[in-house]
Amino acid sequence: MNRYFESERGKFARYDSTLGWTGKENVQDDFLWMDVSHRVRQNRYGCRGGEYPFGRTGKPRLLVLGDSYAWGFGVEEQQLFTSLLERNRNRDVEVVNLGVSGYGTDQEYLLWKNKGHQWKPDQVLLLVTLWTDLWDNTISRQYGYEKPVFEPNASGELVLKNTPVPREERHWSHGDRSNTERRSAWFSDGIGHSAVAAALVNFCVKSSTIRKLLEEHGIIPIRQGGYGWEVQMYAPEGSDEMDKPWQVTFALIAKLAAEVKGQGGRLVVAVAPSPVQVYPELWRERLGGRELGNKALDPSTPNKRLEAWCRQRGIQFIDLLTPLQKAGRTTPYLYFPLNLHWTANGHQVVAEVLAQELSLFHP
Repeated sequence: MNRYFESERGKFARYDSTLGWTGKENVQDDFLWMDVSHRVRQNRYGCRGGEYPFGRTGKPRLLVLGDSYAWGFGVEEQQLFTSLLERNRNRDVEVVNLGVSGYGTDQEYLLWKNKGHQWKPDQVLLLVTLWTDLWDNTISRQYGYEKPVFEPNASGELVLKNTPVPREERHWSHGDRSNTERRSAWFSDGIGHSAVAAALVNFCVKSSTIRKLLEEHGIIPIRQGGYGWEVQMYAPEGSDEMDKPWQVTFALIAKLAAEVKGQGGRLVVAVAPSPVQVYPELWRERLGGRELGNKALDPSTPNKRLEAWCRQRGIQFIDLLTPLQKAGRTTPYLYFPLNLHWTANGHQVVAEVLAQELSLFHP
């Protein structure tokens, strides 16, 4: 069956001279990709989720910055971790989701400066996807779209470049899409949208032998493990190639933390790990036995590095890797097999961890 392979940026975003792209306001439409199909509703701010005024209402308020993991690539709005947090029984908290698909930390910081600060949140959750953000933060073009980029000068200070962002009309005249064959639609729709189907699939593939047999016969898609460029992240000691990505990312987080604090709020950092970090079998298949500079690769290296940096600066760090690894022992599909984003099961795990760790959710 042929389905459209759509660009979420081409369909649900518009050109922005400062950000590169930003969410389209007041839009509702279906989103189709190789292994997902779901409905997207974006509010008057161009975001998914609750629509709250800039002025405070008296309730605690959490603002979330992030990329496609926060935007909710692959899941319905009610399955998003931000939506689950709003339904948390412990406390009534307003959650402003400013996730924009394809963003790096640089664009998330600029979004905070341009619009996010107007909500005056008590806490800002920055969801960092290191396995894409480290590279996104050092380039002026990503996913075929021009974007702003920060370059460190001789003294290490960040200087904003490629702004105003050049506009390429071909990207914004219509939503990018192409035909592709979408296999195992029942499987992908099931793990994304039906709790019963998800439970059935997870039960059937608990055995790695059965899972591989079903994959070989095309009954279920082969789980992808991530991207080749991730390898550098997992070296126990940094390499010259990674110095600049880390330098820029750290500087951006520090700037965001200072500005949030200056407004009376508090920054919290959480990391969305790669599937190869979560599933040992994927690590063994993709990176097992690999070395870099005569050092064995370690899936926890980038998370530990960011956590240590945050703790030195008094920034709360939430570890999503360990809880997802634990959940992954019994749930093989916390991530969609092809697009590599969290399924409804993955969002549920993340929401539970955040509800425990974020002080706003404790009376």
